[in-house]
Amino acid sequence: MLTYYSQWIVSMLAYYSQWIVSMLAYYSQWIVSMLAYYLQWIAELNLSDVVKQILQTSRGTEFYLLPDAGLTSAESVEGQDEDNLQSEDKTNDAIINMIIPKSLILQTKLKIRQNFLEHLDEWFDEASDRANSIVIAKCQEINSELDLRLHLHQPRPQRAEFDIHNVRAAELVMHSERVIRHCAGMEKKMAELSATFKAMNMEHNKLANQFHVDIQALEVKFVNATKSSRLVNLQNQLVVEKEKFMTTIRTSLRQFRQHLDETLQMLRESNARFIKAFKLFSDGGNFCPEEIEDYRKKLEKMSQQIDSTEGSIMSELEGMESKRLESATKICLEFEERFKSHMNDLVFMERVSRWLTNTQVKIKSEVAYSNTQSQNLLGMLKTLEQRINACQNKNMDLEQITSTQLNDSLEEIFGAFVKRWDYLQREKTGTGPNGTIANAKVVFTNDNTAQAGKISKLIEDPTFATIKSILKTQRTKLKFGLDAAIDGEEYKREKSAVSQSSSKGSEQSMTKINQKANIDVKKTAIGTVRSSKQFKIDKKPLSLGIDTSSKEQFIPHIQGILKDTSDGLLSTAEVFYAQKGSNPVTRPQVLQETLEQFTEVITQKIGSYGSQADDYHNQCLQEFRHQLLNLEDLCAQVPGLVIGDYVQNQILESKKAHDALVSEFQSILEQLATRQTANKKELRPTLGHPNLKDDLAALCAMEYERHLNFVEHVTRFTETQQENAVKNGQVFVEGLVELSTRLLKQCDHILLLDEVDKGRVEPKLLPTSELIRRKKAGKSLEEEETNYKSSCSIASWIGLPMNQFCLEGLPSRLELSPSITTNKTTSAHSAVIKSRDLAYQTYKTSFDKMVQEIESTKNSLLLTETLWSQSWNSSVEKVKGLYQTES
Repeated sequence: MLTYYSQWIVSMLAYYSQWIVSMLAYYSQWIVSMLAYYLQWIAELNLSDVVKQILQTSRGTEFYLLPDAGLTSAESVEGQDEDNLQSEDKTNDAIINMIIPKSLILQTKLKIRQNFLEHLDEWFDEASDRANSIVIAKCQEINSELDLRLHLHQPRPQRAEFDIHNVRAAELVMHSERVIRHCAGMEKKMAELSATFKAMNMEHNKLANQFHVDIQALEVKFVNATKSSRLVNLQNQLVVEKEKFMTTIRTSLRQFRQHLDETLQMLRESNARFIKAFKLFSDGGNFCPEEIEDYRKKLEKMSQQIDSTEGSIMSELEGMESKRLESATKICLEFEERFKSHMNDLVFMERVSRWLTNTQVKIKSEVAYSNTQSQNLLGMLKTLEQRINACQNKNMDLEQITSTQLNDSLEEIFGAFVKRWDYLQREKTGTGPNGTIANAKVVFTNDNTAQAGKISKLIEDPTFATIKSILKTQRTKLKFGLDAAIDGEEYKREKSAVSQSSSKGSEQSMTKINQKANIDVKKTAIGTVRSSKQFKIDKKPLSLGIDTSSKEQFIPHIQGILKDTSDGLLSTAEVFYAQKGSNPVTRPQVLQETLEQFTEVITQKIGSYGSQADDYHNQCLQEFRHQLLNLEDLCAQVPGLVIGDYVQNQILESKKAHDALVSEFQSILEQLATRQTANKKELRPTLGHPNLKDDLAALCAMEYERHLNFVEHVTRFTETQQENAVKNGQVFVEGLVELSTRLLKQCDHILLLDEVDKGRVEPKLLPTSELIRRKKAGKSLEEEETNYKSSCSIASWIGLPMNQFCLEGLPSRLELSPSITTNKTTSAHSAVIKSRDLAYQTYKTSFDKMVQEIESTKNSLLLTETLWSQSWNSSVEKVKGLYQTES
């Protein structure tokens, strides 16, 4: 191969040199032929007329110079230029000396042309010599490399021929051993797969036996379970155990299948790769056709053995998972069938307990919502009281709030009370106390006012009374699925929650509530007596006399909850007792045998819930009435603050306007005083001379003019102050009328006791000594109700005088503002009128005082000016008298 390559390189180099020589010869022949053709053409065209010049090199080569069409000879152009220069610059010798002669340029061009032609003539020979030298050098270099390669390859054929027999013999032995080892390894791997499958099958049998033992061990837990949730958990545990068992089986089978597939795939791929590794010598391998055919037959037999092993294992794996699942399901179904009655009874007991628990939670939620309303009202009243105190006693430690802001906050409080009453009323009337739609929320508050001193302390939060009563009922034998231990834990948790609450109440009221709860428990216990008669199931719903037409109020909402509970419990019980049939209950100590007995117990329990809710509602009404009294007392204090601040602001504004006028007038007085001082200084004794009579007269005229200005400004200032006082007084009266009207209308939104249900009020027990004293005095032995003066009657309030702020005497006819008619008569209305009249008298006194001050100031200023005028005239007369005495 190398020899062939070197010979090819030498031939190519020789061909290249020959090609270069042939190209040069062809090129020279082409040049000669072209020149010959050109010369012939020149000859035909009469070269003597066309050729301008013939150039000849030193070697004898001739070049013909032909003229270009349209070009003028250089000599003619040069002559024209020289003529132009001589005609234009004949007198300028310096320019003529600077011009390069055209002949010099022409000679230079001719020399350059001749040298170029000489070089071109010599270049052809030099190019041919250089090409020949390069070809010769390249041929020598390649011949040297060829000799080196031949020298290196001379010993190789001998070594290859010497070693080929031994190498081939070793290869044949190695090929045979390799095939034997490959087949042995594949047979070993398939034997391991069979052994692994047998071990897995034995492990599955052990797991199935253990699963059966574990399921049987759950029997004790099923018998001793006291909650349906426990049975459900155990039933779910059966499913979990079965799933766990099947998961283990599936995982094992999946892992074995994956291992089987990977192993067989590996064996097949190894066999295929081994077959593909057999290559003939012609393909670059080291196998002959006989070897490849023999080895391929052996490997194909191994492939068939792999397929047979896979088929045998897969046939046994096909139904293994389904058989294990069927066995586990059969064990679980047999176990569940034995304890189905336990499950049904406990599920029913849990459903009943859940219904009762949900009812309790709903009642507690409604009570908590009502208490939240009460706490909100309590916070509003407390905040209102604090703000009133802050307005009455200005202190940096208290909240900084104005009376106007305090009055604006009453609207929200009134709305909250109206919503509370709308929530507490038994029937939706459609209108609130003032004829408007009212949806209200209410709360409990501690009444700390003076009026609350005669009222006993508020009872304990009814939420806890309801909870305790419910818990006591739950601790009876009627547990409906809750065993004693579980109920005991729930009671402890509820008792702990009650003990941590911060509500305050009356021990007497709490005792009564507990007594009622105990009575309910006794009644419920009586209902546990079983009847020997079978009760016929009636499809009619359980009737408790509950009205659920409206659920926006407390009582209708509670009644709706109890009705839903009774209907749900009866439906659940009907289904349970219908399914139970004549089978006895598994837990007779906590579950009734018949539907009649169960209905009686549930009716008593729901009735106790309703009575407790009604007692709580009555307590809320009493709380609400106390809060209304507190609200009315607090609202009666607000008008005085609002009107008082209004009066003070009006007086301050009037004083500010008065002070502004005084300040302006004071500047005018200062100017007049300056003129007065100047005139006083100008009045000298020399002005009494007859010659200065005109100066003295002028000075007196200036002083008289100043006097007139002073009197005019004082009069104008007084009139302006009086007009401003009258105007401010009129504005005050109008604003006071508007403010009092707005406050009176606002007081109509106060909810009164007459608009709220009285509820059930237990008579207050008087001491024996008080009863004896009343009997001797002939008075009633019962506590008299507190005298409550507020009412819903329409009242008309007289207006204010509108023409009392005048300067000259009171008018003969008194003009009053329009009277104000209100829908209610409360202490707040009276407080508004009282504060209005007091504010009017206060401002009227301030007005009269200001008018008197204005008049006294005017008289004082005019008196001072009169005294000064008299003093001035006296001084002028004295000055004049000085010179009259001398004459």
